[in-house]
Amino acid sequence: MSQLPGMKVDCRGDELGKVNDVILDRTSGEIGFLSIDPNQNFLGIGDTKRLIPWSIATVTLDGIMRIDASKEMVLASPETPEDLATLNSSTQGERVYTAFNVPAPRFEVSKPVPMAIP
Repeated sequence: MSQLPGMKVDCRGDELGKVNDVILDRTSGEIGFLSIDPNQNFLGIGDTKRLIPWSIATVTLDGIMRIDASKEMVLASPETPEDLATLNSSTQGERVYTAFNVPAPRFEVSKPVPMAIP
């Protein structure tokens, strides 16, 4: 997972920029979203980071993150909030999944593994 930030992003054949950050679901520890730096502007100055659901991303052996969405869909997706805690509200997180017409995952709390006592 530490190799994902900085990875090039391809949207259905169009280069779109790089993965800015990986956002985990805090209850399950699973990846929920990616924050994409879309390189909209010259030298990336003033770019707005965009959220995409992890479920539409695929990491390929050639080191490129492939997104099953158009470049326009990513550029129209919700911005990555300054305060990631706002994604905990059901409406904020749901907006990201709705923008890509994919169902929101149902993250489950990890269950502790019992330890054997010797």
